[in-house]
Amino acid sequence: MKTPSITLFLLFALFHAHTETSHLSLTTKGSINLGFAEARVQLENTDIRSWFARFSPVHGLSVFTGAVSLNGLPARAHNPVFPLGSSFYNPLAPVPVRTISAGTGLNTTNAAFELNRFGLRTSGLYGAERPSWLHISARLVKGSQKGIRMTGALIAGTFTESHSNDSSWWLAETPYTTRRFISCGAELLAAWRGFGANTLALAYYHPLKPLSFALRSDISHTGTYHSFSCGVYSSDRDFRDMNGKMNPVLTRQFIAAAVRANRFLNVPVRIRAGGIVWKDRIRRDEVSEPDSERISWRTEVHAVIQTVELKASVYNKDTREILRGLAEYTRSVGTIRFYGGISAERIPDERGGSNRVYTGMSLSRRAHIEAGYETGSPGFSPLGEGTYDIAYSFALEKDSRRMETTGTMNWNSATNDVLIKLGIHITLH
Repeated sequence: MKTPSITLFLLFALFHAHTETSHLSLTTKGSINLGFAEARVQLENTDIRSWFARFSPVHGLSVFTGAVSLNGLPARAHNPVFPLGSSFYNPLAPVPVRTISAGTGLNTTNAAFELNRFGLRTSGLYGAERPSWLHISARLVKGSQKGIRMTGALIAGTFTESHSNDSSWWLAETPYTTRRFISCGAELLAAWRGFGANTLALAYYHPLKPLSFALRSDISHTGTYHSFSCGVYSSDRDFRDMNGKMNPVLTRQFIAAAVRANRFLNVPVRIRAGGIVWKDRIRRDEVSEPDSERISWRTEVHAVIQTVELKASVYNKDTREILRGLAEYTRSVGTIRFYGGISAERIPDERGGSNRVYTGMSLSRRAHIEAGYETGSPGFSPLGEGTYDIAYSFALEKDSRRMETTGTMNWNSATNDVLIKLGIHITLH
């Protein structure tokens, strides 16, 4: 007889000690295996897996160490290709943003700073296992909402490229001995009366390679009932991003459009419909192969009728068409919000897909609970094989102190496996 087991992950990923001048976050991960047929308890991997700390010794200056997350130009310099994971494209706003925040990754060998003084936002990072860089951004023209607004930013970084022992005869690129490369870039964001334009130029220099470049640019227009955007990304074959990696996408062109309205056929409904199409040129794997081209697209309709929300989307992935739909009902009673819904995904060519039904309730920022059931079969049967899940969060607040606990449990009825995750988040001011 198969012994069922529970794997309990103690994720103290959001443990925070926060004062007016410092912020500390520690992450540890462990597991406890409990067997119902025999008594056994095993605790593993209790070492600290990830941590983050922020200190503010003076006003406007923050010092970071540990796992960090990047935003703004530093994030785009590490991955300059347009991310197109939604049917609605959101152009960048010409506003300086905070570039460094708390991260949850396993790379904790980082030291960084961010200074916001004298109208400039300056930040830098030194990483033992990632590129080191310096970034500066400023508002060039600070206009009104309908006037001209413009923001500029510069970044420069360096990274050591590891030596490769692979033969270069059939590789798409020639390996070189260990060298330090330099990457730099400039970005300009502008907006005026609903129009927007963003341009990013990056350069990569290696002592044994010619200077290579990448260019990313897009324009957009947003009106009361519509939005339109188009953009292009192009890079030289030898270009590497600030991670020191060659992106498989050499070029990407996209065009996106969306419409929205607050009434439809005299019915008070908030409706939004949009779509996006893009074309990629993919880097060849070997020198004897040609580059490949791929056309992808997404479209979605989103409507809210009083307490009912409806979504329908169609997109392609790896030459397959995928259909998704969602219907959700929400009702509020005082400060308590109740909701429930059903979502489905279909892959017509493979006659496959999944279904999920869920329900939950929330009480302001203090409590939340949700339960659901998901099956991978095209049909839907609550008594069939599938995954049952439940998630909760509960918080206690007093003055400026807050403690929140979170947890999830997943049960696979086919394999009889249970996975439980717990977390705690404490904030002290």
